[in-house]
Amino acid sequence: ESWQSVADDHLDIPITRVRVRRPLGDRVELTGGYVYAHAGLSYDRTRYRDATSAIPAATGPSTRRDHSDASLDTHLGDLGASVRLTRMASFHLSYRYDDRSQDGDLDALLDPGRLETATRYHVRLHRVTADVELRPAKGLTLRGGVQYARRDAEFSLADEDTATDVVGAVAEARWKPARWLDLFARYDHVQVDDPWTIP
Repeated sequence: ESWQSVADDHLDIPITRVRVRRPLGDRVELTGGYVYAHAGLSYDRTRYRDATSAIPAATGPSTRRDHSDASLDTHLGDLGASVRLTRMASFHLSYRYDDRSQDGDLDALLDPGRLETATRYHVRLHRVTADVELRPAKGLTLRGGVQYARRDAEFSLADEDTATDVVGAVAEARWKPARWLDLFARYDHVQVDDPWTIP
């Protein structure tokens, strides 16, 4: 008995980014951004067998073909507004939307039979953040505020739809004591997935 296997796989991950900034006078700035990413994976395998057996039906050449594919689509959008209150303080309001969906299937001929399965999930995140930024000293920036987040998720294998609402605090600090040193720290009480950022 002899086996020969030929396999081929292909992966694509194109990403598109768009970013817009619009100042309104000297005190207000509007921003917007959008990211789209698509990841696609396909795999094919063909196995050839040439066997001799006491069972006539199992004697001779045979061919088995396996196929699987998966895709992941990500949409990310955000809108923001910043208002300069004083020389040292600003107010920020932002909305962010994440949408991720994944599909996959497998069709394989195994012993003792064929395996066919598929899976899918879809996750959507809505986040609204309001915070105040303070610049008390040169090279030092402090931000603090509140964030509301809603997560809607659908999972095909578990046959489950869930919705979660969370409100929590956010804080951020950036200190640049030297031209070659930039320190940054951020705290998010709202624990949600964040696969992408818009630079």
